Amino acid sequence: MAIRSAAAATATPDGPTTFCDGGSVDLTVTPVDGVGPYSYQWYDGSGPIAGETTDTLNVTASGDYYCDVTDDDPTCGNTETSNSILVTVNPNPTVT
Repeated sequence: MAIRSAAAATATPDGPTTFCDGGSVDLTVTPVDGVGPYSYQWYDGSGPIAGETTDTLNVTASGDYYCDVTDDDPTCGNTETSNSILVTVNPNPTVT
């Protein structure tokens, strides 16, 4: 009998996670283990983000983001939660 560990997942940003209003950052989650295909659900501080069920999330608002990744192992169907990434969106500077 083979014993499988739960699918591990790592979330990474494609750029700075602190930026001014109007900017954005893509977060991508990568499963490290498990059996594909995988299903994804992204979350912020208020819960699941509706419709965000791919491996990449485009973020334009401040928050703490993470993703649940579920593998397709027919015997376990493991779900692993990725690391969280804090995004900070600052207001644009005002010219006086």
